[in-house]
Amino acid sequence: KFNLEYCLLYASMAVSGMVLAVFTMKLFSFVDLDIGEFYFSNVVLFGAAALAVVAAYLVSLNLKLAKNITPYISKIFSPLVLITLFIYLITVIWV
Repeated sequence: KFNLEYCLLYASMAVSGMVLAVFTMKLFSFVDLDIGEFYFSNVVLFGAAALAVVAAYLVSLNLKLAKNITPYISKIFSPLVLITLFIYLITVIWV
């Protein structure tokens, strides 16, 4: 049971992280900034390392994640999207 929920949560958070990475790269390519090397060496690297720990922690809370995984994904990635858009806004104003 733990392994199934862990794999499900890990995969859904990994896909969400990939979508966020592509979204971020496309946003900054609109203002002709190549942040690929910085983003993947700092943000993606630490996010991928923390993904296993966060997924194991959420599964260990025994929240029946298989049935209602969407609220947990949105609670994790909503602040990340907000930070990305805020940094993009600052970049657009600056450049």
